[in-house]
Amino acid sequence: MTSFRTTGIAAVGIALCTLAGCGGDSSAPTPTPVATSSGGTGTAGASQGSNTLPPAPFALQSSATFGLIGWQYISSERAPTVFAQAGEKAGFEWSQPDKTYRINLVDLGSGRLVYTFGKQSNAAAFSIVLSDGSTVPASVTLFERVGSVGDLYWQSAEGAKPFVYGRAIFGLPVPAGRLPTTGGLDFVGPGGGRNVLRVDFANRTVIGQVTAYHDGGGFHAEGPLESGTIEPATLQPDGSFVAKLTVAGAPRTGELRGRLFGPNADQMGVYWNAPARLDGDWTDWQQVRIYEGCPNCPP
Repeated sequence: MTSFRTTGIAAVGIALCTLAGCGGDSSAPTPTPVATSSGGTGTAGASQGSNTLPPAPFALQSSATFGLIGWQYISSERAPTVFAQAGEKAGFEWSQPDKTYRINLVDLGSGRLVYTFGKQSNAAAFSIVLSDGSTVPASVTLFERVGSVGDLYWQSAEGAKPFVYGRAIFGLPVPAGRLPTTGGLDFVGPGGGRNVLRVDFANRTVIGQVTAYHDGGGFHAEGPLESGTIEPATLQPDGSFVAKLTVAGAPRTGELRGRLFGPNADQMGVYWNAPARLDGDWTDWQQVRIYEGCPNCPP
């Protein structure tokens, strides 16, 4: 599977599409295998081992609904790949009564999450359990980050047709009325290159540049850094924004979506769908990243 370069999270025993993002043409990717407790691979649709429940993320003491920023695609051998916004295809929350996460996937199913192989074997792999105790033929992978955000992946069971794959940043939304109204803050993305988005809270605008590196994924030659500049975007009351993204030399314009997270609005999830060069040709690529607020960064 082709993908952008991974930016610093270990897969914790799971062979994942790189955490920086996935993308490409309409060809269906190889389903992501999940490591079993014996060290092999298997489909995470059926629960194996302990079903111990995970601890509450972000030190939560009550139920909470997470915001999502990212994408989902459905690929089929007989139809073009269909992309959608993560928030249109998924809902994600922490349920204090259930003492676990609950996920609602429009194209796969809904239920509570339990460890697929037990916490000691793989604390990132989850199965979706329905109210009758059966499991959805799909798998969920998540990583909690520092602060108020984390990485979330979901996909169909291996061999499923059509194949569903989703990738998003999840996090605690900025509380109502807590979005700053004065000053500004730079948000810095992972990796090298020009990778800073500037939020002007006083004027409710977002400007900046993003950079992605295509590593070829073992199937294509390594590509160059692709840098894009966003047109000034309007920051909405919930901390979200949508901007046009221009990549130098590209034949078309891309789109970038972002959302602020946390009680202090100092973390940002970013998703973009924009042109990138693959083996010398332009194609559309998708990427999801976390940008951290940097109050002391030089202008």
